[in-house]
Amino acid sequence: MFATPPMTRVVRNVLVALAAAVLVSILGERLFGRPVFALLALSSRAGLHTLWQLVTHPFAVPVSGGGVIQAILGGLFFYWMGAPLELRIGSRRFALLLGAMTVASGVAGLAIGWLLGPWSSAAVVAYGLSPILLGTLVALALSYPPHALLRPFGLFAVRRNALIAGFVGLAVLLDLADGRLVALFGDLSAAGVAALFMRNRQAPAYRVRPPAPSQPAQYWRGRKL
Repeated sequence: MFATPPMTRVVRNVLVALAAAVLVSILGERLFGRPVFALLALSSRAGLHTLWQLVTHPFAVPVSGGGVIQAILGGLFFYWMGAPLELRIGSRRFALLLGAMTVASGVAGLAIGWLLGPWSSAAVVAYGLSPILLGTLVALALSYPPHALLRPFGLFAVRRNALIAGFVGLAVLLDLADGRLVALFGDLSAAGVAALFMRNRQAPAYRVRPPAPSQPAQYWRGRKL
């Protein structure tokens, strides 16, 4: 499931956009003093910027060593999971899925950010690839039959639904531990969109038809039919 796959078109474009966002953020903020991260990340303060931030917030990377490492690891995991999924469902559908997950996580982040507005002073409500990674993993797992045994990273065999439950539970636990309620709802929204998208696109389970039972030869007027 997570073997090194061939590079695909949509995955390559996403990785190029992520690398460009990291480079522009570092150069723009450290050399020119421009708030690139604030321009890309989704803000709870609605305005014209919200229109592009609903699309760009997965590529918003905090300008720090930890933020760059997180972006590199996120891009690597996205390649491992996104390329096999794109090969299974096609580039057009995969791009449509990514767009739906991005907008869904952004809308959920805005809604929770507005609800928590009176109790929080944070303007940035959503950034990073986390919702896309969780949604892509859910969609890839759902592309297999329900009773399929999957081997994440080649370490162990696990049922498809158990793998989904494990990673969704891990994402919820990490978001709660960090106190990121907005990120929690963004992750769950992306995973829900992936589940709805893949509901009718699961790989069929093929059954081998048993051979017809042998019948005794029939005769008519001494001749075998």
